[in-house]
Formats: sequence, C-alpha cells, structure tokens
Amino acid sequence: MGLIKVLLKVILVPIVVIAVIIAAIVICIKIHRDRKKEAKQARQRAAELPPLSQWVYPDPLQVQSPVQKPAPVAYPIYTTPSHMEAGIVRQQ
Repeated sequence: MGLIKVLLKVILVPIVVIAVIIAAIVICIKIHRDRKKEAKQARQRAAELPPLSQWVYPDPLQVQSPVQKPAPVAYPIYTTPSHMEAGIVRQQ
C-alpha cells in the first residue's frame, strides 16, 4: 500500500499542478484578448464620425414667397477738413 500511495503522489501531484498552471495561463490569455478587443472597439468608436443629419430641401414645385430685401438707407456724407486743411499741426 505504501508504494501505491507514493506512486500516486508522484504521478498525480505534478499532473494536477501542471493542469492548474495551464488553466491559469489560458484564463490570463483570454482576459488579455478581451481587453485588447475592447480597447480596439473603443478606438474605433472614437474615430467614427457622428451621424449626418438629413437636410430638408424645399419642394421646387411649391410656390415660395420671394425674399424681401430691406429698403435702402441713405446715409449723409459729411465732409470734414483734414488736419492739414484745418491748419492743425501736431507737435511731437
């Protein structure tokens, strides 16, 4: 009985340890890939342009009221003499 227990311990313990290590490595790789995929999707979402809004064009068949221009305004023109004509001399 002693020999069988020793052989089971020598064979089973390393197999279990290797299985746990492999499982941990697989889980770490899966987590790394998921993070990488999420980061790539976030970059793609950030690079996308916002959706374009649809422009509504007026129907050319319908009669539209013409745009009315404002009445012209006449501003008076004041003629003022320049400093030279007025005889004003600036001294520095």
